Amino acid sequence: MYLFNSGVLVCTPNAGNLSAFPTPLALGVLQEGSIDVSFEVKELYGQAQFPVDVATGKGKVTGKAKFASITGKTLTDIIFGQTTAVGYNSPVYNEGPTAIPATPFTITVSNATNYIADLGVINAATGVPFVCISTVGGGTPTAGQYSVSLTGANKGKYIFSSADNVSGISVKISYIYSVAASGLSITLGNQLMGYGPIFEADLFIQYEAQVALTRWFACRMTKWSFPAKQGDYLIQDVEFSMFANAAGNLAELDFSQ
Repeated sequence: MYLFNSGVLVCTPNAGNLSAFPTPLALGVLQEGSIDVSFEVKELYGQAQFPVDVATGKGKVTGKAKFASITGKTLTDIIFGQTTAVGYNSPVYNEGPTAIPATPFTITVSNATNYIADLGVINAATGVPFVCISTVGGGTPTAGQYSVSLTGANKGKYIFSSADNVSGISVKISYIYSVAASGLSITLGNQLMGYGPIFEADLFIQYEAQVALTRWFACRMTKWSFPAKQGDYLIQDVEFSMFANAAGNLAELDFSQ
C-alpha cells in the first residue's frame, strides 16, 4: 500500500474544559501532519558488549501539524477552551492620507462610531510619527502632536495643531474598531494549571483505493504558533500529546491493506 499527500486531520473536543458547542474541526489546508511514537528502553548487560535483553519502558506519543486555514472556533475548541463572543475587533492601518483641516483641526476616522483604540499617526510624506499627548481628547497639540478620544461622543476624533494645518501636512492614521455582527472574539483568562480541552485527533490519508486512518482518543495541545512571514502565507504550527482515555485505550489504527 502506498500513500500520498498530507491527508486530513480532524480534531474533536470530547473532554476537559470544553467551549460552548464543541464541534469536530478539520485543520484546514493541511500542509504537514505527523504522529511520533517513542519508547524508553532498558538494556540488560552481562559480560559481553551487547545487551542480552531489552525491555520496553515508558512510551510517548506526540503529534504535529501545519495548516493554513484560520478560524476562532478552532482555537477555542481544541487549544484554549475559554470565553467567546460574537463580533471581533479589526485594525485599520494608515488610513488616509488626509490633510489636517482648518479650525478645529480635527480628523474623524471612517469607523469612529465603533472606534476602540489608537494605533498611531504618521506624517504621510515623511513617515515620521506624531506624538500623542492625550487619549481623552482636548488639550492643545503643538506641531507634530495630536490628541484623540478613545471613548464618549468624540471617540475616533483626532485633534491636531494649527501649525500643521498651516504647513499643509497630511497624515495617515491607524486604529482598531469593532465589528459586532460577525466573526468571533476569544477572551483568554489566566487559568489554573491543568485547564484546557481534551480532543480526539483523527489523521487519515486516502490515495487511489487505499486508506490509512489513525484515531487518537485523548489529546492535549502543547504548542500553537502564529508565524507571520513577509511575502508568504501564514502557516500555523501546532503540537499535541496523546494519552489513554477513560477506557484505557490510546488509539485505533485502521488500514485498507
